[in-house]
Amino acid sequence: MSGDFAVGTDGNSPHGKIQYLHGEESSLRIKATATKALLFYRGVALLVTFQSPATPDVVMLRDLAQYLLGLIGKRLDRQGVIVHDDLPEAIRRLEAAIEDDAQSGTVYETPASHADHHKPGLSQRAWPFLDMLREAKRQDADILWGL
Repeated sequence: MSGDFAVGTDGNSPHGKIQYLHGEESSLRIKATATKALLFYRGVALLVTFQSPATPDVVMLRDLAQYLLGLIGKRLDRQGVIVHDDLPEAIRRLEAAIEDDAQSGTVYETPASHADHHKPGLSQRAWPFLDMLREAKRQDADILWGL
Protein backbone atom coordinates (compact mmCIF):
# COMPACT_ATOMS: atom_id res chain seq x y z
CA MET A 1 0.00 0.00 0.00
CA SER A 2 1.84 3.01 -1.20
CA GLY A 3 0.80 6.35 -2.56
CA ASP A 4 -1.10 9.30 -1.25
CA PHE A 5 -4.06 9.02 1.07
CA ALA A 6 -7.05 11.32 1.12
CA VAL A 7 -9.38 11.79 4.05
CA GLY A 8 -13.04 12.68 3.72
CA THR A 9 -16.20 12.58 5.80
CA ASP A 10 -19.69 11.29 5.27
CA GLY A 11 -22.49 12.94 7.26
CA ASN A 12 -25.09 10.34 6.23
CA SER A 13 -24.35 7.88 9.02
CA PRO A 14 -26.99 7.43 11.73
CA HIS A 15 -24.10 7.41 14.25
CA GLY A 16 -22.72 10.77 13.18
CA LYS A 17 -19.90 11.49 10.82
CA ILE A 18 -17.80 8.62 9.54
CA GLN A 19 -14.31 9.39 8.36
CA TYR A 20 -12.88 7.55 5.40
CA LEU A 21 -9.25 7.12 4.51
CA HIS A 22 -8.74 5.98 0.94
CA GLY A 23 -5.41 4.77 -0.34
CA GLU A 24 -4.16 3.68 -3.70
CA GLU A 25 -7.06 2.26 -5.69
CA SER A 26 -9.24 2.59 -2.57
CA SER A 27 -7.70 -0.58 -1.13
CA LEU A 28 -7.46 0.75 2.44
CA ARG A 29 -10.41 2.32 4.21
CA ILE A 30 -10.84 3.34 7.83
CA LYS A 31 -14.31 4.07 9.15
CA ALA A 32 -14.47 5.76 12.55
CA THR A 33 -17.36 6.89 14.69
CA ALA A 34 -17.21 8.39 18.15
CA THR A 35 -17.02 4.93 19.74
CA LYS A 36 -15.64 2.52 17.18
CA ALA A 37 -13.07 2.30 14.41
CA LEU A 38 -13.10 -0.27 11.64
CA LEU A 39 -10.21 -1.00 9.32
CA PHE A 40 -10.90 -2.42 5.87
CA TYR A 41 -8.44 -3.61 3.24
CA ARG A 42 -9.88 -4.32 -0.21
CA GLY A 43 -13.36 -4.58 1.25
CA VAL A 44 -12.42 -7.05 4.01
CA ALA A 45 -12.65 -6.05 7.68
CA LEU A 46 -9.24 -6.42 9.31
CA LEU A 47 -10.33 -6.00 12.93
CA VAL A 48 -12.56 -8.24 15.00
CA THR A 49 -14.25 -6.97 18.16
CA PHE A 50 -15.09 -9.39 20.96
CA GLN A 51 -17.70 -8.11 23.43
CA SER A 52 -19.04 -9.36 26.72
CA PRO A 53 -20.99 -7.68 29.51
CA ALA A 54 -18.34 -9.09 31.87
CA THR A 55 -15.32 -7.34 30.34
CA PRO A 56 -14.16 -4.43 28.22
CA ASP A 57 -14.10 -5.09 24.47
CA VAL A 58 -11.13 -6.95 23.03
CA VAL A 59 -10.16 -5.86 19.51
CA MET A 60 -7.64 -7.81 17.44
CA LEU A 61 -6.55 -8.35 13.89
CA ARG A 62 -8.69 -10.71 11.87
CA ASP A 63 -5.87 -13.24 11.28
CA LEU A 64 -5.19 -13.61 15.00
CA ALA A 65 -8.91 -13.82 15.82
CA GLN A 66 -9.37 -16.54 13.21
CA TYR A 67 -6.40 -18.47 14.63
CA LEU A 68 -7.55 -18.18 18.26
CA LEU A 69 -11.14 -19.10 17.44
CA GLY A 70 -9.88 -22.13 15.52
CA LEU A 71 -7.91 -23.23 18.59
CA ILE A 72 -11.11 -23.25 20.66
CA GLY A 73 -13.17 -24.98 17.98
CA LYS A 74 -14.99 -21.98 16.55
CA ARG A 75 -15.05 -20.53 13.06
CA LEU A 76 -14.68 -16.84 12.32
CA ASP A 77 -17.91 -15.74 10.69
CA ARG A 78 -19.29 -12.24 10.27
CA GLN A 79 -20.83 -12.60 13.75
CA GLY A 80 -20.59 -15.28 16.37
CA VAL A 81 -20.98 -16.19 19.99
CA ILE A 82 -19.25 -18.26 22.63
CA VAL A 83 -21.99 -19.17 25.08
CA HIS A 84 -21.09 -19.35 28.76
CA ASP A 85 -21.61 -23.15 28.80
CA ASP A 86 -18.81 -23.51 26.21
CA LEU A 87 -16.32 -21.32 28.08
CA PRO A 88 -14.69 -24.01 30.29
CA GLU A 89 -13.78 -26.10 27.23
CA ALA A 90 -12.66 -23.03 25.27
CA ILE A 91 -10.39 -21.96 28.14
CA ARG A 92 -8.97 -25.48 28.47
CA ARG A 93 -8.21 -25.69 24.75
CA LEU A 94 -6.60 -22.25 24.59
CA GLU A 95 -4.48 -22.88 27.68
CA ALA A 96 -3.35 -26.23 26.19
CA ALA A 97 -2.40 -24.51 22.92
CA ILE A 98 -0.44 -21.86 24.82
CA GLU A 99 1.39 -24.56 26.79
CA ASP A 100 2.19 -26.50 23.61
CA ASP A 101 3.44 -23.29 21.99
CA ALA A 102 5.68 -22.51 24.96
CA GLN A 103 7.16 -26.03 24.95
CA SER A 104 7.76 -26.14 21.20
CA GLY A 105 9.16 -22.62 20.98
CA THR A 106 7.11 -21.82 17.87
CA VAL A 107 5.96 -18.29 17.20
CA TYR A 108 2.59 -17.33 15.74
CA GLU A 109 3.41 -15.00 12.87
CA THR A 110 1.43 -12.75 10.61
CA PRO A 111 2.90 -11.51 7.34
CA ALA A 112 3.51 -8.09 8.92
CA SER A 113 5.47 -9.58 11.84
CA HIS A 114 8.28 -10.98 9.66
CA ALA A 115 10.16 -7.68 9.91
CA ASP A 116 9.67 -7.33 13.66
CA HIS A 117 12.71 -7.83 15.84
CA HIS A 118 10.66 -9.05 18.79
CA LYS A 119 8.11 -11.70 17.90
CA PRO A 120 5.71 -12.36 20.76
CA GLY A 121 4.57 -15.89 21.37
CA LEU A 122 1.02 -17.16 21.45
CA SER A 123 0.69 -16.53 25.19
CA GLN A 124 1.30 -12.80 24.72
CA ARG A 125 -1.04 -12.53 21.75
CA ALA A 126 -3.79 -14.64 23.33
CA TRP A 127 -3.64 -13.15 26.83
CA PRO A 128 -6.36 -10.48 26.42
CA PHE A 129 -8.71 -13.01 24.82
CA LEU A 130 -7.96 -15.67 27.46
CA ASP A 131 -8.52 -13.11 30.21
CA MET A 132 -11.88 -12.25 28.62
CA LEU A 133 -12.85 -15.93 28.46
CA ARG A 134 -11.97 -16.44 32.15
CA GLU A 135 -13.86 -13.36 33.36
CA ALA A 136 -16.92 -14.18 31.24
CA LYS A 137 -16.90 -17.67 32.72
CA ARG A 138 -16.64 -16.25 36.23
CA GLN A 139 -19.66 -14.01 35.59
CA ASP A 140 -21.65 -16.57 33.54
CA ALA A 141 -21.65 -14.24 30.53
CA ASP A 142 -21.49 -14.93 26.80
CA ILE A 143 -18.92 -13.49 24.40
CA LEU A 144 -20.06 -12.06 21.07
CA TRP A 145 -17.93 -11.05 18.12
CA GLY A 146 -18.43 -9.23 14.90
CA LEU A 147 -16.42 -7.98 11.96
